[in-house]
Amino acid sequence: MTCLVATFFISVMLFAANPFERLGFTPLDGRGMNPQLQNPGMVFHPPMLYLGYISITIPFAFAIAALLTRKLDAEWLVAVRKWTLVSWLS
Repeated sequence: MTCLVATFFISVMLFAANPFERLGFTPLDGRGMNPQLQNPGMVFHPPMLYLGYISITIPFAFAIAALLTRKLDAEWLVAVRKWTLVSWLS
């Protein structure tokens, strides 16, 4: 399951979206970059958001495995707690 999620995110980064691609022309009514995107916090926001998306796949994979194996005790929760906290905090 984790490989599928990682494959999806890697394929999106490589083939679907290039955030640094420029337009081949300058729009006539363009006023430049949106002022909200000029904030220095935008250097940290997208990578932290991506880290949150990626790190939540580990608890998701553990939960799916627990459901499939019908081991619904608290043992898998202890193993996944650190990954859940990392994904929540990022």
